Amino acid sequence: MTDEKRGFTRRAFVKGSSLAALAAAAGTSALYGCSKQDAPTPEAPEPVEAQADPADGALELGDSYAISHSADQDEWHWGTCKSDGCGQTICPLRYHVKDGAITLVEPDNTGDDSFEGYQARGCLRGRSMRQWHNHPDRLKYPMKRVGPRGSGQFEQISWEEAVQTIAEKLKYTIDTYGNAAIHSGVTAIRNDQAVERLLNCLGGFTYGYGDDSHGQMARVMPYMYGSNPGPNGSSFTNTWKGTDCDLVMMFGNNPQTTRMGGASANHDLALAREHGAEVVIVDYWMNDSCVGHPEQWQPIRSGTDAALASAMAYVLITEGFVDEEWVNTYVVGYDESTMPESAQGQNKSYKDYILGTGYDMVPKTPEWAAPITLIPAERIVELAHKLGNAKCAFVSQGWGPQRHTNGESTCRAIAMLPLITGNIGRLGTNTGMRDGVTVGMANPFTTIPGGVNNVGIGISCISLMDAIDHGRDFTATHDGVEGADALGTDIKFLFLDGTNLANQRGDLRRTHEILKDESKCEFIVAQDMFMTFTTNYADILLPGITRNECDSVIALATSGESIGQLYIDGFLKPPFEARNNYDWCTEIADILGVKEAYTEGRTWKEWQQFQWESILPYKDFLPDIKDMPTWEQIEKDHLWKAEVPLVAKMTDYFADPEAAPLDTPSGKIEVYSERLAELNDTWEFDNEADFISPIPVYTPGVESYEELTDEYPLYLSGWHPRGRFHSTFDNLENLRQATRQQLFINPVDADSRGIKNGDMVSVKNSRGEVHVEARVTPRIIPGQVGMPEGAWAQIDFDGDGIDRGGNINVLCNSHPSPLAKHNGNNSCICQVTKL
Repeated sequence: MTDEKRGFTRRAFVKGSSLAALAAAAGTSALYGCSKQDAPTPEAPEPVEAQADPADGALELGDSYAISHSADQDEWHWGTCKSDGCGQTICPLRYHVKDGAITLVEPDNTGDDSFEGYQARGCLRGRSMRQWHNHPDRLKYPMKRVGPRGSGQFEQISWEEAVQTIAEKLKYTIDTYGNAAIHSGVTAIRNDQAVERLLNCLGGFTYGYGDDSHGQMARVMPYMYGSNPGPNGSSFTNTWKGTDCDLVMMFGNNPQTTRMGGASANHDLALAREHGAEVVIVDYWMNDSCVGHPEQWQPIRSGTDAALASAMAYVLITEGFVDEEWVNTYVVGYDESTMPESAQGQNKSYKDYILGTGYDMVPKTPEWAAPITLIPAERIVELAHKLGNAKCAFVSQGWGPQRHTNGESTCRAIAMLPLITGNIGRLGTNTGMRDGVTVGMANPFTTIPGGVNNVGIGISCISLMDAIDHGRDFTATHDGVEGADALGTDIKFLFLDGTNLANQRGDLRRTHEILKDESKCEFIVAQDMFMTFTTNYADILLPGITRNECDSVIALATSGESIGQLYIDGFLKPPFEARNNYDWCTEIADILGVKEAYTEGRTWKEWQQFQWESILPYKDFLPDIKDMPTWEQIEKDHLWKAEVPLVAKMTDYFADPEAAPLDTPSGKIEVYSERLAELNDTWEFDNEADFISPIPVYTPGVESYEELTDEYPLYLSGWHPRGRFHSTFDNLENLRQATRQQLFINPVDADSRGIKNGDMVSVKNSRGEVHVEARVTPRIIPGQVGMPEGAWAQIDFDGDGIDRGGNINVLCNSHPSPLAKHNGNNSCICQVTKL
């Protein structure tokens, strides 16, 4: 039974939105939510049958066992999922192996298996690791490009030729352009820092700061909260585990999809409901965390969360829900009494903005916010009252709201809600950020030391294409160059270490035009497991391996129940000629005369031991790892987990702000930031919609809903899919069948275009065109369309240039945010037509 056929009442969904009026006008059964009258979802394609079990010998790459015997007959080993998990959840998995090939993947079975236990039950992605490892399309040999960049034309070469060519090109680039002309892309497969360590031994490189996931939040929140907690929130276990939490309010947060594992926030959300907490999920679509709980969905226009938060704050302030004396104890800039000297007497406080006595002089009333957010004023008041009357509220936000062009102000505006209501700094509460995780200390997301980067210059990782195109013009005040006033060079040498970077950037056609031009970035090395959209642009392409194919120390991550570490003994042999990055980087280091500095005499496994033992001295100071085993013990046992006590962020600060000051200039939470005000006055912006506000405000941003036109009348945003981690796993047929790539479109918008459920449609704007299957559903608001990010682009740039892979980034903008210079991909206008 599909989600749209669950039989929920229309009333449960239409309640709470001004779009209800449109329902009557259009005469439709439902505008959003679920209804029995929804069009049926087309049947999925027939599943691919598993290949027969070979009689003897090891499997060939791509074969799969159809298990006809007890899995207990096979040897099994502890391993992990992709690499760094699903952003911040890393699960241990049990791999059954026969004749050197995976036959079955099972989840964690240690510890307490009760509903409130903390076993890390793997999700559909983790349970598909057998297909991923054994995939017939895995890269087998080193290759060099023999056709134009982007053509995908390669021929096999030896490792000796590959290593020698890379070494020569590195030396040429350093000698000709300097080390700053080298950049290493972010990995999605194995972030082992082997490449970064090599580059640092050669003098350094231009690094990329931030990430695609939460670059704006990570950059701006330290200005408000300091570096700790910065963008990090309390664990989701605060919503139920021995606390009084009675309200969970989430903005653009969907743990059912983004934190699916059994030791993640998805599990804790279910427990919060079991323990009686009311849940409100604010999102432009009824995301999977709402399914089965339609009354918990609060629809909103995408990109307007800050307007809702500001209007709720207006109600809370004017109706006496705010203990202003308490707030002013911990905060700079809430009202005039705590403003810094440079801004006093100018009506620049947060309260002045909310009440309309400063800035734009417009009170942020619910009536002001209603036409912006499409939430009725009465419902905004109701939401504010829910928060104001809660005994203990957990307010969080996902990373989608800050992936708009106005994201830096949005995430701060949401954070104001727990702050002014006192729902912060105690058990059961949160900072308003994304719910945090508990991560092991040995190798958290990396596996060997990266060394010292003597270049010391960084750019936003989202700005890479601009740095290739015109990095010589990059400055600190215009492009966010870090560590210097200017970059001073274009990027000429690019390492792509297990990343499908080109597939994941906005304005994909522009990315193609830049990467294909060999006069810009002169040499590209890519390492990956598969031929992806990005690897098509490589000059040298190397076959990569997984963590399970080498000795690896992994830091496990949970939503707060436990801390853990995993040692993987390389139980799978790398297929064909695939090699560990460390091995071929060592050979390059040898050619270039830095082998001793690079290896320090250690093998890869010895580096794992080094990393492990470097943590052990901290056992006496950090209670969570007091029982962390010795290297010899973890080698033997492979898995170590320990339950950790419940904590909430910023408890020390709120207990005694003078004894535990933050590392902001004032030592307090800076709702008004003098540093941000100075940046706004001194930085340069190309678009009048760009500015850096010293306080949290609502601003539409670039390409907001206000820019909708007759040509492009629909607003497009994306979300993380269940079947992929960004683009990883998109080549697995079983997951593609289970979670088809579809464009969600409301029945009102579909009917006016003659679109039926399952039709193929064109999604188009000035940047490109995508053909994708339509899913006609009231789970998304009218005027808004959306589809999951990460689908592999399938474009013939020499043909019609249309993407038939369903890649949303073909359509998304590449405009950098004002402060972080990070992506605002969720701000996008388009048109949809039936094919």
